[in-house]
Amino acid sequence: EIKLNPDNITGFVTSDASFRVKTKLTFPFKIKLNNLDYDVEMEELDLEEISKYVNNAKLFLDIKNGFPFDLKAQILTFDENGNLQDSVFQTPIFIQGAPVDSYGAILDYASIQYIKTEVLITSEKFEVLRNAKSSKIRLVLNTSKDQNGNKPFIRLSNNAKLNMKLGVEAEANLSFDLK
Repeated sequence: EIKLNPDNITGFVTSDASFRVKTKLTFPFKIKLNNLDYDVEMEELDLEEISKYVNNAKLFLDIKNGFPFDLKAQILTFDENGNLQDSVFQTPIFIQGAPVDSYGAILDYASIQYIKTEVLITSEKFEVLRNAKSSKIRLVLNTSKDQNGNKPFIRLSNNAKLNMKLGVEAEANLSFDLK
């Protein structure tokens, strides 16, 4: 409701004049990522029994990254004082970001393919995980490059998602008492 000049006074707006507007605003969000570290706390892992038998394990990852940034992933272990002990993977897992144009928009979601990665976890690394008081997954994010090799400001959309399939192959020492 707008009240303009309710008392018929020429050229004045009274102090109780008002109007109400209801709107929805969308703010464009653009960002450029350069080695952004993001840590995710892992719940306590109970590897006491499994680490006695497993010699090594291989993780098979099929990853489809629909986000416009590359990811490097590593699992870090810490002692009781929060000091870094070790990392689980020999080298961080690299996950290619979705291709972008020079404006930072993802080129084509339908064309993004699964990337196959294999990661070996040795018995020594199982022991590191078993003895750790806490562990984190550390992600390092970097903006995807466009066709010219430049890193534009990127835009995130509702279509962006990360799909992952995981398989495990383990080498173990098992003995059976067949009486």
